[in-house]
Amino acid sequence: MLTERGRRHAAKLIEYAVELGEAVESAQLSFIFGQEGKFTSGELQTVEEDCYLWSGGDLRYTCSEDWIELTGGESGHLATSVREAKLQNNCKAVLVNIMTPFDKTFTLTLSPSMIRG
Repeated sequence: MLTERGRRHAAKLIEYAVELGEAVESAQLSFIFGQEGKFTSGELQTVEEDCYLWSGGDLRYTCSEDWIELTGGESGHLATSVREAKLQNNCKAVLVNIMTPFDKTFTLTLSPSMIRG
């Protein structure tokens, strides 16, 4: 599920597009992970080095004994970039393409070792 900050950011992007007079029919969310881990599941299509489109299945990112699992991937469209967005360097990016209406839920589960701190 999007954080409050994520919701505000998404609302600003939609508001910006509406101000430009464009119809917002699709969007792309990016999940950013550290370079040191790896993906052990999820339906991923490589876009470029360390950048993937996530079309479905449970996505699991592991680093040492820790892991993060996400559900909610989909492939609403096949664009590898939306509005020429730039991704961070030295990280792994997972992109999710969604279409309107924007009513999407993501579930994030942390490994027990990450919860304990």
